[in-house]
Amino acid sequence: MKYKKQYLLLILLPLLMLVSCKDDSIDFIKDIIPSSDKISVKTDTFHLDAKTDIIVHIPMKNTASTFLLGTNVDPVFGKTTGEILAQFNCPINWTLPADTISTQLILYVTYTGYNATNGDNITINAYRMDGQVLDIPSPVAQTYYSDIDTATYSSKHILLGSATFPIARNTKGDSVVTYPINLNLTNLKNELIDSTHYYDNATDFTHHFKGIYLTAQSTNSSILNVSQLQMELLYSYRSVGGTILEGTKNFLASKEVRQVNYIHHDYTSVTPADSVVQVNSPAGENAIISIPLKRMKDRLGVTSQNGIAFLGTKKLSVNNCMLNVEVTDSAKSLLTLPKYILLIKKSQVDDFFKNSRSIDGKTSIIGTYTYSSTGHSSYSFDLKYYLANEFKSPSMSDVDDLELIAVTGILDTNGNVVKADYDLGLQGVSLLTKQSSSPLKLNVLVSGF
Repeated sequence: MKYKKQYLLLILLPLLMLVSCKDDSIDFIKDIIPSSDKISVKTDTFHLDAKTDIIVHIPMKNTASTFLLGTNVDPVFGKTTGEILAQFNCPINWTLPADTISTQLILYVTYTGYNATNGDNITINAYRMDGQVLDIPSPVAQTYYSDIDTATYSSKHILLGSATFPIARNTKGDSVVTYPINLNLTNLKNELIDSTHYYDNATDFTHHFKGIYLTAQSTNSSILNVSQLQMELLYSYRSVGGTILEGTKNFLASKEVRQVNYIHHDYTSVTPADSVVQVNSPAGENAIISIPLKRMKDRLGVTSQNGIAFLGTKKLSVNNCMLNVEVTDSAKSLLTLPKYILLIKKSQVDDFFKNSRSIDGKTSIIGTYTYSSTGHSSYSFDLKYYLANEFKSPSMSDVDDLELIAVTGILDTNGNVVKADYDLGLQGVSLLTKQSSSPLKLNVLVSGF
């Protein structure tokens, strides 16, 4: 009988998937099954509540490939400002003759993409960090967050250099461009020559030269994705034979020392419609979707005992539970859509990112982006395993809040997203939740065998 039921399941499961809301078809399936092997089947549709949640506090990992610098104004997502606090790694045990003279100190700012206004100019200001010292990442260092208090680390009283540049291209792009900024403070140039005894290790150097705080303003609205910062010291010295020689030494803002991206969003200039929620990054808006677990369990007639969920007297199987969230207003925004959106239990967010948890399909689900021929696009989430896991839990909440977060995906060898981290790029999407023609809902199909 056990094997007979398994064969019945294999034969009937495709039919069950096709008839999620057709009770007459379900009755037909029941009629063709022997009474001893009757299958319990339930379908229902549940409307969901959603809201936008402002997030300003996310950890800044030192391994980030780009940092935002400047200001972007978007008609849908408001004003985004990015500033950078950067330490520089020293050339270990570097020494020079006593008569060495510094001739020039240049900061190179390299960016690989941006959101920019056509024909815009951007002014980059480099201030000396003269406050507290950022911890270097090793051996153990504290976590820094996107809403870091920049005034704690730089008073902005010591301007090392400032320069204005035209944006190299007038559309979104991925070209690599480097801006040179002369750091004209003579004292700093001399320090880097005269204080080579601070070059024994990164800690000693960063306590002597704490780093540079970068801000940027543009004529209109431009923000850069900065991929590299580097100082180049040019110097000259006299050889033993009396010849004047020239040299250079580079100080790189590398992962061995600390960089932190301050991010601020101002949404006062935009008013989203009541029918949408918004998700944007980095450290911007997340969406909260509330799942009415108790109402779903009661209406479907699901019970649980000893960690097992039942439909009637038979073990529960969740056959279908897809959440589709439709994208709207994408043409109104200048931002690109997030490639990946993570749907995760709000109670699990901190632990998931802090401890780099894997996506398990039960407490965390990655969304699949689809674009239809009718011009509608959406993110889809498979909640079968989530719902099955919640229904059998003895501590199931009446209502469970799930958070939608823009993330970058970490792929396995088959191209599946197995881990995720906060997206630190400038992305944004509006999601339709309350429109009568496309309300946010779950169509659920469960069965008992």
